[in-house]
Amino acid sequence: MSALPALSRTLPVCSSPLRKCSLLALTLGLQTGWAVHERNGEIKLGVNAFRTNPYEGEGMKFLRFRYWLDDMSKKFGGFDAVIYADVQIHANTQSAVVYGGFLGLLSASCDWRQIPYIGASMSDVRKHVIGSDLTDQQSLIDAIRRKGFIAASKETVSALAMLDWALHYKAEDNA
Repeated sequence: MSALPALSRTLPVCSSPLRKCSLLALTLGLQTGWAVHERNGEIKLGVNAFRTNPYEGEGMKFLRFRYWLDDMSKKFGGFDAVIYADVQIHANTQSAVVYGGFLGLLSASCDWRQIPYIGASMSDVRKHVIGSDLTDQQSLIDAIRRKGFIAASKETVSALAMLDWALHYKAEDNA
């Protein structure tokens, strides 16, 4: 396997052993996929939508995301680290605005709680999970299924792939 860029090596290491860490992996967007590695080793996943209706202001999606992050932290007893998909190119301006707003809220929330966070290059994640970064979404879905996971959406597949990447490189750093 090829060496990872230096940024990918800075994944935060929690103070407890690998399997006792609580990690949150996110794909930021109006449809946010998430995967959580709980301290007991269980993995939970899902998708949350932050769309607004015609009678709401555009800021409501950001408020919903902020409160959702708080609820997730309470539900899972806090997180030792957060991993998010580091997206550099967006399909349109609205996607870029939503991503940037959610990333701002995520980083502020993590900084407030003193939780380390890192953006995972999806290229690095695909290289880890599939063996190549030049693959389609179906290849990622198939690879995640071969690892024993069942994910219902492309968002949860990406979140699971990031979680797998993070746990692999945490284990390597802890070795």
